[in-house]
Amino acid sequence: MDGVISFTANGMDAPGASSRLHAAMEAMRQYVPHTVAWHCRQPGEPISVTLPPSLSAGELVLRAERARLEVSVVDDPLAPDRRIELHYAHLPEAEITEGIRRLGHCLASYSELAARHAPGYPTMLLGT
Repeated sequence: MDGVISFTANGMDAPGASSRLHAAMEAMRQYVPHTVAWHCRQPGEPISVTLPPSLSAGELVLRAERARLEVSVVDDPLAPDRRIELHYAHLPEAEITEGIRRLGHCLASYSELAARHAPGYPTMLLGT
């Protein structure tokens, strides 16, 4: 699967929504870092993803594009620039799993970069 995987609102395929949600939940548990919160109320509804305060949803969208993913930022006044939604119900299960695997990789590398630039991260100065 080398093409772009779109987790944006492209419609819904209700008959397979339950099995697709199951595939999405399994992939989220396997690939998404534990510092990221997510939930889905029922099959067919998008997965709501909330990033930790050190990450930007806008920046994650840019990183996802480079990984050939389409995701959208959610405007949430309670978590500004920290929420995205994953619309999965229109995708085949294999694309859901691959897309979430790619997203998990983006999140892990972005989280590591953000941690390295956080105050208190151990650094070492070599030579003077």
